[in-house]
Amino acid sequence: TRKTIPEDGRICKQTPRIIEMENPTGDNIVAKRNAGYRSKFELFLARKLIQNKIKFEYEKKKITYVPKIRTYTPDFYIPATNIYIEAKGEFDKAELLSNVADNLILPSIEAFDQAVGELQVAYSGFASAPDANGLNLVRNEWREAYLIWQAVKIYDFGPMASYGIKAAVATYPTDTTVILDNISAGTYSLGSAANASAVGLPALDFLLYRVSALSDFTTNSNYLTYGSDVITKLKGESEMLKTQWSSYRNTFVESTGTRG
Repeated sequence: TRKTIPEDGRICKQTPRIIEMENPTGDNIVAKRNAGYRSKFELFLARKLIQNKIKFEYEKKKITYVPKIRTYTPDFYIPATNIYIEAKGEFDKAELLSNVADNLILPSIEAFDQAVGELQVAYSGFASAPDANGLNLVRNEWREAYLIWQAVKIYDFGPMASYGIKAAVATYPTDTTVILDNISAGTYSLGSAANASAVGLPALDFLLYRVSALSDFTTNSNYLTYGSDVITKLKGESEMLKTQWSSYRNTFVESTGTRG
């Protein structure tokens, strides 16, 4: 025997019929599983809409979105209230967090650490014999590290927040007066609060791209040393972030609860 749910709620012709099977066997099992919808959750929502006498359309309207002209088809549309409903089933939060940690966060952090290492190597070569070609190489490695940092800085929680990595790597704007005073003095503590805006990628931006950069690097040993010290500090922070996040990974994955 079977019981057919009335189709009064469905105003779209292609809306599947919803059929409840009693003691389904054979092909009827497929009907019970899908009833013309793409998932049990969609079927559940359709039943609820019908039970509450809400007219709806199923996969009829397309939404165009930018930047590229593409379309997306939500599952349900309620004409009376102009509301779209997209049915998404339950998911394993731990599995989701594992995927985020292993395929997004950790690879981004590792790529950043590698990029800073390559910047350090390029700068070391440049420092041994400063010239225009060497400076351009350092600039390219700096630019690559800065681009990769954009994919890392969004994870400002856990170790990154605890150790103040975001501020140490990219406090903006950089304080050029403090940088030049440090260079002039030849002594400084880059880890101090007073130098928070005189280190990191923005500080290197100033050192590498000012109009007199090549001249300063070739004629002022303090200028050259300061660049090296900033990069050394940056490398220590990228390594620490990588190490700490590897340890923090399980804590992150196991954080499946909700905050009250």
